Amino acid sequence: MPVTVGGPRRLAWCLPPALRGLCRVLRRPDQTGDGRRTAAHRIRGTNPLPGCRLLRQRRCEPEPGGRRRLLGNAQRQQRVPCLPSLRGCGPCLPELPEPGALPGNAERRRLAAGPRLPRPHAHAVKVHLVDGTFELFRCFHGAPRHTVDGREVGAVRGLLHTLLSLLKGDDVTHVAVAFDALPSPRGPARTDGDLIRAQAPLAFNAIRALGIALWPMVRYQADDALATGAARFRDHPDVSQVVLCTTDTDLFQCITGDTVVVLDRIRKSGLDEAGFTARYGIRLAQMPDFMALAGAPTKGIPGVKGWGPASTARALTHYGALEHIPTVSPWDVAIRNEKRLGGALAGQAREAAIVKALATLYDDLPIGDNLDDLRWRSVQHTSLAEIIATVEAHDLQPRLERWPAYRPA
Repeated sequence: MPVTVGGPRRLAWCLPPALRGLCRVLRRPDQTGDGRRTAAHRIRGTNPLPGCRLLRQRRCEPEPGGRRRLLGNAQRQQRVPCLPSLRGCGPCLPELPEPGALPGNAERRRLAAGPRLPRPHAHAVKVHLVDGTFELFRCFHGAPRHTVDGREVGAVRGLLHTLLSLLKGDDVTHVAVAFDALPSPRGPARTDGDLIRAQAPLAFNAIRALGIALWPMVRYQADDALATGAARFRDHPDVSQVVLCTTDTDLFQCITGDTVVVLDRIRKSGLDEAGFTARYGIRLAQMPDFMALAGAPTKGIPGVKGWGPASTARALTHYGALEHIPTVSPWDVAIRNEKRLGGALAGQAREAAIVKALATLYDDLPIGDNLDDLRWRSVQHTSLAEIIATVEAHDLQPRLERWPAYRPA
């Protein structure tokens, strides 16, 4: 005589502790845990899982002649031998796992966290190298330019705000700012460039007042200083990552895996070697060749006429360097309009070679700062207060007072 299952609560007592939680799947599917009907039942007006009808029957069985008789406790205990027959008996009953097959809490947390990455050195730090020339030019157009008496201080005012935002980062402990040679204009300032260069001495004092290492260049560019810093600190045992804070495409050639990356602080996006390869389709060392052929609009480099990013990447991938690209067709690689591209390269070969030489950075400048010299410790409170008063950055003082690292003397 068949014996029906009495329900999930009655079924739970005969299961191992690890499987008792599965009895919740045997709850009436048209009701929630507190007895309310589900939305599916209200919408369709039917049981969403009709296969569970057997489990909703009362604990009784038919007798011969149509009468129904309640089962006693002794008869209900016969459910235990029937438990294996429930495996896969319908859409409402999933395959019951063996005891111990379900992961525990620790295992579930480990799976949710993903693969465990190797931990860096115990004292590993990030080194942030900032293109100060770019920041100064950007801040010139983004902050109020004049003081009450008409002095031009907008670039320095904006530079203070952006560097303070950088220092507030949790992982910012070692910082340096590099500048191009910015000679003071002779005579009255007539262009925006002259107005920015006139603020360079005040900007240098502001950076020193913030306690940041300063790298002013004379014979070289700020890009060369950043490339030197990246090459010097990328293999340092106490450095986990070198972050180049710039939007200059020249510095893409300094990227090394995920150890040396470029950070665009405006868009708040970083670029490592994998992202560079996906974007340009060339090797890192080919970036000067790429700029010579395709140009760099942000730096005012037009490139060779007719050459675009796609044709440049395809030619460099096949030939390797600018000098190896033939100027006459046919070529060994299929590129659209190869005859016209070769003729344009033949006519501008000298200009392209000059651009490539200028875009190739030096990474061995005699910069004397070591890793400890780049450590940020604190601001120079007296000097910083004077700079804030000079540029009339009155909104900066409340930000400093809310900063836990700002410790007035």
